[in-house]
Amino acid sequence: MTAPLLQSPTVSLRPLESADLPLMYKLENDTRLWDTTSAVQPLSRGTIGRFINASTGDIYKDRQLRLVIEINHSVLEDRKQGTAEKPQASMPKASQRLSSAVGEAGADTERKSESEAAMPKASRRLSLAVGEAGADTERKSESEAANPKHQIEIEEISQTPTSVGFIDLTNFSPRHQRAEVGICLLPEYQQKRIGTEALRLMEDYAAQMLHIHQLYAYINPANEISTRLFSSAGYRLVGTLRDWVKTSSGYVPIDIRQKKIEKKQ
Repeated sequence: MTAPLLQSPTVSLRPLESADLPLMYKLENDTRLWDTTSAVQPLSRGTIGRFINASTGDIYKDRQLRLVIEINHSVLEDRKQGTAEKPQASMPKASQRLSSAVGEAGADTERKSESEAAMPKASRRLSLAVGEAGADTERKSESEAANPKHQIEIEEISQTPTSVGFIDLTNFSPRHQRAEVGICLLPEYQQKRIGTEALRLMEDYAAQMLHIHQLYAYINPANEISTRLFSSAGYRLVGTLRDWVKTSSGYVPIDIRQKKIEKKQ
């Protein structure tokens, strides 16, 4: 039987929803990303909300697609072992999606959409539930503390998927069957193979459902996390644009990485 698209035992990709605004707000306004996205000013919740509402989810109409990266509880268990570096990002101009959707102009049209939903609440809910269960054990009798209904409730909370970032297809060309791909993860979820799995899921979807022939990414070579991610996933370095992006420290180059993807038989 063919494996389902957009999901694996540890990672799943889902459409953008209004509830993802806090995470999008957090990542879009992370100033550490601005040199990568060409952003020059923060975005308001209203602006991001209008972008979400304006997104049709139809890549043939919008010429772009943003999916939310979710992980299950088994990945959550190991999250503290990761490094808290810069948020992983590969799209120098992703926020042009936001500006085009809400009618912004100027520098915003060059910004890249690396954004949204709040810091995961599942772990906090789990800690609260377990803490309450512990307190109940002291206050209640042994039979009440072992209430099966309460145990099921805790287990359901622990299995709630956690949104940790986004993966985008932009500059989609149906004629040439290609698209730019970019990914952004919260720092604490980087270097756990979440990005690698999300990228694989997006490639399978792009090849089998959108019939895309190739994906490419623009990456600042100084972004070692993103460079390792795409290189290990088979994206070949095909060129470098010299002095391509102006940052606070001067002009920096941008690597172009490309991968041909094939539909699985």
